[in-house]
Amino acid sequence: MFSFFKKRIPFVATFRESIIIGLVLGLLLSFIIIFLEPYNTNQFQHKYKTLLLFGFGIVFFLTYITYSRLENLLYKRIGYWNFTLEIISILTFYIIVGSSLFLYNNNIVNGDTYSLKTHWIYFKQIVINFIPIFSPFLLFLRFRLGKIKPKNSEKTITIYGKNQDEKLKLLKDNLLFIKANENYIDITFLNLENKLQVKTFRHTLSKIHSQISFLEKCHRSYLVNTKLINEVRGNSQNAKIILKNSDLDIPLSKTYYNKIISKINLTKD
Repeated sequence: MFSFFKKRIPFVATFRESIIIGLVLGLLLSFIIIFLEPYNTNQFQHKYKTLLLFGFGIVFFLTYITYSRLENLLYKRIGYWNFTLEIISILTFYIIVGSSLFLYNNNIVNGDTYSLKTHWIYFKQIVINFIPIFSPFLLFLRFRLGKIKPKNSEKTITIYGKNQDEKLKLLKDNLLFIKANENYIDITFLNLENKLQVKTFRHTLSKIHSQISFLEKCHRSYLVNTKLINEVRGNSQNAKIILKNSDLDIPLSKTYYNKIISKINLTKD
């Protein structure tokens, strides 16, 4: 059962498809409000009634495309999308768009002051009732226009530095280790010609570790790719890591000795 929620599903990664989804659902919302007039909308009187009611669709559209960009940042960070993430993301979106629609209805359409109680009533009586109506359309469009990221692409990673032009794309298995150097990091890797290369970015080791979490800390100043460890020489007091495909060695501190040894054994098994 739980494996179902981990199953990978399509994700809408492009801005163009996000605009299409937001536009379709925004127009659907405007149509329902203008022509079907739910929740006593027929009693609403205003010189620009149609324009104001159409505004609900515009708010939905703008909220969706803004949220989709934030959602896309998460997708790029983790590199995949599954049912669990889809459910959490859609529920989060409903909370955000429901609040956006309430503020538009309360402040612009009705010209009232904000009230938390009114906000909750609006969400409970209106937004929640719209969720079963919109969810089939939203899910269909997201599945129809989305794409599943190929597993091969997971072999490639991109490392970003603090400066705008600092970007490095490479294969996971070509990244040997990263060393902290004050406010900079030195990235040691094998290039496309299988030769050792080092690039220096402005960043901290902890921030880089959050980008590429598969690396393991082996020293306060080093992150290492355990798949590329050839052997560990010495005991826990003076250990050194010998790397594959190179003559390089890096320090292994006592703090991380047992963890690295267990990682190596798991990789060999």
